[in-house]
Amino acid sequence: MSKRGAARVRAPSGTVTFLFSDIEGSTERWDRHRAAMQEALRAHDHLIRLALGANGGHVFKTVGDAFYAAFATPESATAAALDAQRALTAADFSAVGGLRVRMAINTGTADERDGDYFGPALNRVARLLSLGHGGQVLLSGIAADLVRENPPDRTNLADLGAHVLRDLERAEHVYQLVAPGLLRDFPALRAAVEPPWLVPDAMRTRYFTGREELLARLRRQLVERHRAALSGLGGIGKAVLAVLIGTLAGSNGVAAPAAVAPASSFPPATAKAIDGAIASWFAVSNAPGAIVGIWIPHKGTFVAALGKADRTTGAPMRLDDRVRIGSVTKTFTITVLLQLVDQRRASLDDPVAKYVSYVPNGRHITLRMLANMTAGLFNYTEDANFPHEVERNPLRVWTPRELVDVALRHPPYFRPGTGWHYSNTNTTLLGIVVEKILRKPISAIFQTYSFLPLGLSSTVWPASTALPSPYAHGVTETSNDQVVDATGWSPSQSFTAGQLISTLHDMKVWAKACATGAQISPSLQRQRFQWVTLPPLKTDLKYGLGIIYDHGWIGHNGSIPGYTTEVEYLPSQDATIVLLVNSDIMVDKKSPAALLFHALTSIVTPQNVSG
Repeated sequence: MSKRGAARVRAPSGTVTFLFSDIEGSTERWDRHRAAMQEALRAHDHLIRLALGANGGHVFKTVGDAFYAAFATPESATAAALDAQRALTAADFSAVGGLRVRMAINTGTADERDGDYFGPALNRVARLLSLGHGGQVLLSGIAADLVRENPPDRTNLADLGAHVLRDLERAEHVYQLVAPGLLRDFPALRAAVEPPWLVPDAMRTRYFTGREELLARLRRQLVERHRAALSGLGGIGKAVLAVLIGTLAGSNGVAAPAAVAPASSFPPATAKAIDGAIASWFAVSNAPGAIVGIWIPHKGTFVAALGKADRTTGAPMRLDDRVRIGSVTKTFTITVLLQLVDQRRASLDDPVAKYVSYVPNGRHITLRMLANMTAGLFNYTEDANFPHEVERNPLRVWTPRELVDVALRHPPYFRPGTGWHYSNTNTTLLGIVVEKILRKPISAIFQTYSFLPLGLSSTVWPASTALPSPYAHGVTETSNDQVVDATGWSPSQSFTAGQLISTLHDMKVWAKACATGAQISPSLQRQRFQWVTLPPLKTDLKYGLGIIYDHGWIGHNGSIPGYTTEVEYLPSQDATIVLLVNSDIMVDKKSPAALLFHALTSIVTPQNVSG
């Protein structure tokens, strides 16, 4: 094992992009061409080092013919891979029957110690490398997202779909670098494209147990080192970092480290404004942490996990942390309903009485009215006793019927179709209807209709009060003004109105898929966008079939004890914003995520500032 060359380029820290490479079939070549392979390997090493060094790569380790390099930006890592592959292709390796090198690139947080790196980001890039073939350059989903904003000339990224990585819980959406001078056609990637939830439950339990221990060890290491670092990508300033750390100081006086320092391709002035807005938001909201993703083609990308995932331990937020997404679940529920309408298994004009008999006036309440919130049914979460019951017994498992029954104890707000009132009761009833139509539990329905088709490998319908690791702890405020950890509270209080768990990456995919009608027919998408503007709605803030129009942005927000979210898409700019916050404590009657969404849209889309 060697660490030569470590001093030539300064080792990046914070958000780091890793490039791993190795020679395909090198063992066989050593057996057949031992003397020639010695010379070939020297030439290979020289070309790899030249390409890495020319693009700012820090070679922190070599093992045999494998190179491990760290870069400050994914763009420089991609350029290095491109230069290296072209140089290797041009070289004469005929004495050993040719030489093909596979490469993989991933961006994430990493711990650096004594010139070496540790952490999940390296595990992921190593597993990604194992999928590839000689001559192929693979990128993880997050690396591809960042590179796409400033790609090397004449390059493209080919979408290879979601693939399971050995020993890792979350599948990876894989992309291949395509450019002149690079091979393009390869066999299928080596990993089986099998979703991790198909693993038998017993095996799954043992797997997660071991994984939790590993994650806990990594989290402790980050907390004990008390470090918060920026990668140096455009617009990140020391002053802004100082403000952010100061506002995040915990009760023990130790600032919350940034799990993934902001990675931005926005112009420096814009990136600085984003940093300042987030720092100000932390000071006002007192939220423990936030995961932020902004993707605007031809303008820039900003991706960051900031603050604390756990106030007690000080563990930092991570880009792959799962959170409860609350009412964003409604977009999934109603998309499934629309798919069933496409399949002619239901009609939006069906009365709810066709499926359930216990809804008063159910013959005059249609599925469309439930979906666009014009049914008039009381919102069970507005029942005066409901939040107190949740607080008194946060582990209670509610049945969907119990939730509806809370609502039915109250008179309706108005006659069906004559008004608009946001009501979780409506989407809970739609979940009951969908289960009756398909005769399956909603967990299996979401998996078949949404998670599998879109590769949402980290989106989960929880079977218990637990969240799969890794996850962020969420805080809420009780009726006596105490801030408590609500992570383990039962999500059954929301059912199909708010029970799902997800991640930044999956919500980025979902935001565009939902807003553009990727899973339904164009005619139904047009019906989805038949906006309701009945008071208190207005022309720039209106509601469709389980989806919100907010000053041009299309998507949905979410709130559940411990968490708030914004998952939004702006068609006019092909822009996406995803915000995942581990607090639902209101600030001036606004959720923390909504407050941050407004601040960020004021900067990045000033013509489309959220209401």
